[in-house]
Amino acid sequence: MTGPARLVAGPLQKALYAALRADEGVTALVDGRVYDDVPEPAEYPYLVIGAAVEEADNTHDTFGRQADIAVHLWDEVDGFLRPADVVDAVVRLLDHQRDALAIDGHQVVSIRFLDARMLRDPDPRIRHVPVRFRVNTQQEA
Repeated sequence: MTGPARLVAGPLQKALYAALRADEGVTALVDGRVYDDVPEPAEYPYLVIGAAVEEADNTHDTFGRQADIAVHLWDEVDGFLRPADVVDAVVRLLDHQRDALAIDGHQVVSIRFLDARMLRDPDPRIRHVPVRFRVNTQQEA
């Protein structure tokens, strides 16, 4: 191992934001509204990147990280057809696409879709869909 271990959560947030903003299929479905911090008031639909949960995934001679991170879709719409289309575009962009993210200081080993939950907000027209991914990385020297 070389140098001190570095966390991946911050660089992962930046890489995920950049990847979502760069994908025309995703941005077209949310009219370009991809956020790290949602402005008030925000128009629907939009994606916001959630917090990461990170664990060490070291080998004998490398620093590795396993990070679970969510992308949250918020929409104001009847039904779940449009939210399902947006979520599908995000999953197609990231699931098993390790070249989709350029994480500063880390090499992506794998990106895996974990789950998506189609939820109704207490406001009956608001839909919330958190989509979770697991990203495994190795720290670059």
